[in-house]
Amino acid sequence: MKQYVQQIRQYSKDHRDNLTTFTIIIGIVALVIATVVAIVYSSAPKIIYEPTRACSLLTVVEAKSLLGGRTIRTNNTAPQVSADNATSQCGYADGNPKTGEMLVIAIIVRAGVNDEGVARNNTDFAAARPEKGVQDIEGLGDDAFFNEANGQLNILDGRNWMILSYGVGSDPLSNALSDAKALASKILDPSPAPSNF
Repeated sequence: MKQYVQQIRQYSKDHRDNLTTFTIIIGIVALVIATVVAIVYSSAPKIIYEPTRACSLLTVVEAKSLLGGRTIRTNNTAPQVSADNATSQCGYADGNPKTGEMLVIAIIVRAGVNDEGVARNNTDFAAARPEKGVQDIEGLGDDAFFNEANGQLNILDGRNWMILSYGVGSDPLSNALSDAKALASKILDPSPAPSNF
């Protein structure tokens, strides 16, 4: 055993410079890794608000009240976080075998996951409003407009920007504002009842 200990000591003496260099390199690599982890962690969005799932806003039962008893869910994506927002989608169809006549509901929700995301939603919502072919809608969320060019109702409600489409899937330009409002009434939380006190 003494022989092995002596060999290790001799090896250490003979290669002291190499071992010192190796230790320094390991220390530098560990420092670089720690720095990269710190940068990645600090640049990730801070999720303060739970992202909204589009299909949680309109259940299959609620969709059936608009599309009929053969309603099927066609899309249900979980919120995907990008920067300070999370986007999810939900879709339903009336089950009509004639695809040219099939009624569909499409919901896209872009939710702010923190205050920066909510501010970005407000800015981007205003920028997305076309100059022509748009109807401003009162009484839906904080702000709303119907884009006649694509048959979509855009609603800014709290931290959520919702884009709703309801009508014949093959002809979104035929989507009626009245149908989009009916869909919105199922999705938006009703205002609390006034207190009698």
